[in-house]
Amino acid sequence: MTGETTLASEIATLRNRQPATGLVGPASARWRAAINQLLARGEFAAAAYGAYLLLDADRSSNGAQTVCRMLDVAPPTDDLMTTFVDDGTKELQIAPDSGSDSAVLVFSDVNHSIGMPFAFAHLWFGRLDATILYLRDFQKLCFIDGIRSLAPNWERTIRELRGILRGLGVRRLACYGNSIGGFAAIQYAIALQAEAVVSAAGPSDLAALRSPWGRRLQQASPVQNLRELLAAADAPPEVLVV
Repeated sequence: MTGETTLASEIATLRNRQPATGLVGPASARWRAAINQLLARGEFAAAAYGAYLLLDADRSSNGAQTVCRMLDVAPPTDDLMTTFVDDGTKELQIAPDSGSDSAVLVFSDVNHSIGMPFAFAHLWFGRLDATILYLRDFQKLCFIDGIRSLAPNWERTIRELRGILRGLGVRRLACYGNSIGGFAAIQYAIALQAEAVVSAAGPSDLAALRSPWGRRLQQASPVQNLRELLAAADAPPEVLVV
């Protein structure tokens, strides 16, 4: 990703002067990766600049169109947001809201994001009256085996998360997950007795995953079907799958 990192820095610098002729020479995919890095670093104005340049050069770029649309509707960075600076080397990060007894656990997808970088997503999550806990699984096992920086397995990860939530004074909990993170969000919501959970394009049955990675999840997970898990739960959360 060195080339994309350099390009991201170039985009951020070029934003402060007149656009250069031929700026969009690199491949569209490389530009999208660089724009994504800017979003992950919280450099939203520079990301917008790069996205609109890419869109001007390549109107067929779905990635640039999506970023431009999202930046157009994104709320501003202001005092209504809790503070959060993403560290991509960490599996658990907390954006605390000391005045709230609510929390949201946000489970990443296999790319360690939720369809957008955590820093960009925090423009929305950070305005909630809740502490936000951002979660990654560097094993890329859909949190099935827990979060290794917290505990060696799923059961002890649940125990650690309960302790963290208790220490934060959390009394109301919700979960959110994107793609395969949606599967984890529902599973953890049941175990942690969350009130509600949102799964964005997440599977409900691992048997439906036909890829080699999907088969790896099937072998690793004691839970295959979330409908069965929800039906057996004593106090299941309210579930929204979108």
